[in-house]
Amino acid sequence: MIVMWQPAKRSPPAARHAAGTPRARRQKPMRLPPRVPTPAFTLLELVLVLVIIGMLGALVIPRFSQAIAAQRVEAAARRIQADIALARRAARTGSSSRTIAFNQTTNSYTIAGIQNLDRAGSTYEVRLGEEPYRVTLATADLGGDGNLVFNGYGVADTGGTIVIQAGRRAMRITVETLTGRTSVATCLPVLLLEAVPALDEAFAQGIPD
Repeated sequence: MIVMWQPAKRSPPAARHAAGTPRARRQKPMRLPPRVPTPAFTLLELVLVLVIIGMLGALVIPRFSQAIAAQRVEAAARRIQADIALARRAARTGSSSRTIAFNQTTNSYTIAGIQNLDRAGSTYEVRLGEEPYRVTLATADLGGDGNLVFNGYGVADTGGTIVIQAGRRAMRITVETLTGRTSVATCLPVLLLEAVPALDEAFAQGIPD
């Protein structure tokens, strides 16, 4: 009698592992960590922050505007000073008169006999009321009018003052007689200058009972 040998059947490794693993070792479901409350702002805190921002803006914005006005006035004053020197030099070089005419109505001035660098074929003109200056030509008192004339020798026919302002910032350009030399200094705005004599007169007369 022939007996045939057959090898014992082995279960797959996964099956053996599953069969030999106790129930206590089964994987437990993951638990999410407890939520931590996120700190938030209260309505009162938000209102306080907005109030502080408003107070800082009320302090900073006027000072910023005054600083810009001061820069504009100074730049315009230096431009006028340079153009007066340009007119005197052109008169002396060309041996012919040069006139600077200041116009308070248009916030501008022109120099006759010199061409405009921005607009070819036109007279030299600077518009103080436009960018980058945006200032007001408050006064131009040059011997009773707004004209300053240099003869062929570069001698000014008169002297005087020119006041420009932007907001509460103002500067005065003083022109010397004959030499035409200029100097620049800060001054009170024209409205304040006009108010000071009236205040002095009121104090001098006294306040009625």
